[in-house]
Amino acid sequence: MITKPRRSEFAILLYAGLFLVGISALVWVYFFALRSWNAPNGSAYRLSVSQLVDCLKFWSSDLCRSHFIQALGYVPADLSKLQWLVTATLVTGIIAILIGGYIAFLMPPDKWIKSGRTVASMPELLRAAKAEKIDKRDGLHWFNGWRLALEREVRHFIIFGSIGGGKTQTMIGLIVSAIARHDKVLVFDIKGDFTEKLPPTIKPDGSRVQPIIIAPQDRRSHVWDIAKDLRIAEDAVELSTRLIPESRDRFFSNSARAVLAACTIRLMHENPGRWTWADLVAETRRDHLELLEVAHRYHPDAVRFLDADYRQVASTLSTLTADTNTLRLLATAWANYEGLERFSLRDWLLYKTDRRTVILQKSGRFSDQSDGWISAFLTIASGIVSDPELGDAKLRRIWFFVDEFAQLPKISRFSALLDIGRSKGVCVCLGVQDIAQIRDTYGRERADAWMSIVGTKIIAKVNAGPTAQRLESDVGQATVVYNRREPRGNGQEWVRDERRENTIERSEFETQLGPRKNGIDVLVTGIGEDVYKVRVPYTFLPHARDAQAPAQWTLDLITASRLEGFTTDDDIETGQTDCGANYPKEAIDVLKGMEPVDTPRNTAMVEGDTLDLFDGQLPGI
Repeated sequence: MITKPRRSEFAILLYAGLFLVGISALVWVYFFALRSWNAPNGSAYRLSVSQLVDCLKFWSSDLCRSHFIQALGYVPADLSKLQWLVTATLVTGIIAILIGGYIAFLMPPDKWIKSGRTVASMPELLRAAKAEKIDKRDGLHWFNGWRLALEREVRHFIIFGSIGGGKTQTMIGLIVSAIARHDKVLVFDIKGDFTEKLPPTIKPDGSRVQPIIIAPQDRRSHVWDIAKDLRIAEDAVELSTRLIPESRDRFFSNSARAVLAACTIRLMHENPGRWTWADLVAETRRDHLELLEVAHRYHPDAVRFLDADYRQVASTLSTLTADTNTLRLLATAWANYEGLERFSLRDWLLYKTDRRTVILQKSGRFSDQSDGWISAFLTIASGIVSDPELGDAKLRRIWFFVDEFAQLPKISRFSALLDIGRSKGVCVCLGVQDIAQIRDTYGRERADAWMSIVGTKIIAKVNAGPTAQRLESDVGQATVVYNRREPRGNGQEWVRDERRENTIERSEFETQLGPRKNGIDVLVTGIGEDVYKVRVPYTFLPHARDAQAPAQWTLDLITASRLEGFTTDDDIETGQTDCGANYPKEAIDVLKGMEPVDTPRNTAMVEGDTLDLFDGQLPGI
């Protein structure tokens, strides 16, 4: 790492010399200029200016003694000690100043930075952060006294780090600060750490509001009320694209997506705002002719996939059945909404609410299905952010913390969060292991554009590889001038050597950064002229809740018979049921492939459905 040359030893000489000269002056003034000497006749005697100067001449001490003998008739006992104290400190101080000044200002330094970035430390980061501040109000506090400028918050953040490199620990401090300020915070939790540790929101009256958990595999989860979040046909198309994964033959996955979109659009028309995931599964299980009629009426793009030869239609429908695992998971977990709290992403983004923290929890057991619905969730969030209904607001703050961002499938319209979201108070913080993963998913141009858009980059420990190579290039180079003495003839002369060097070598991202005993060494870039190597202290949070609370459907081998209450095959014949199962009728229908019975649905408003528009003001500002 290229750091700013510090000639601290020479500065110490200068400061020490100035200190000694000051001490000498104080002793001289106090003991000679201000002191009165008692004459034999009882009068007070003070030295004149010329006599004071003579008393400084340590090489002619008799001169000062003669003045006292002439005026007082005797020489004070402590005169010699005082003279030597003044002159010794004065001479020593002058010598230190001369040596330090020569080395610091006249002697060529061994190395100096002519141009380019250098690696600075925490004090320089604090000065740079203070210099960029425009608004008088402070932003979030992150660590070690660093408060973000309000305008920096909406310029987004990206944290690089390998597994165990300190990404999550670096991010969690910012999350806690955002929660404490009552910002809206949405966190993607891949390991359960955030679910277990994130604190509740503390209201002004002291009451605690727990985070909303969205996780079909968790019994504490709210139901994602998808019917309220889809407004137009394009939303249904995006949902279908996320729920059905890409297959080897794109024709079949695209055809299944088109049919699923048609089913979704029908529900949006026929039962707006009130349909469920189980309803959507039931729609996909209509026969061929019914689906064709739905396509003709609601989504003509799907007609060509259903109005074809038998083999093509059969392949489309089989793909629709086989590749909707994510949809079936959601329909099984949230078969109906009775007795469950509902969550509308649109309402949460647009309106005021006390439930300001949302955790999207990925399931390791149902990894692929989790990727599907979380990708759909963030895609819909991007669309809502792009909607003019969410107006510009200087002081609104909606945070998206996405650790292990590259682990998620492609999120359509994610660029909207970075581009359009800035003026609407949207702040994005991404945790990334490898830039190559983002390039593979989104393309090189898009990934490079995002790297340019993001205003603050934090680099934790990064193993050797393409990411370290890219970061080395992004940090840049510095022009370093070296001065050295070489023999020339009968003497030596100074030789100047100018080089272009990497500010940080790629190997140093692995060796110089990462977890330490009392914190995590990271680099901060994007602020001021330099790169800042700082130590982020560990954030220790108390246990707030269990990381996971498995839903009942994840604990049992669920078949249609099991859902109906039968525990064994013999029970099916005898009719003996397990009364404690209590699985919803809609969940049974999902596995049986039947359309749910038309029973009145719970469409009553839940708390949070009707809320005033967010006023755009940060609490306490």
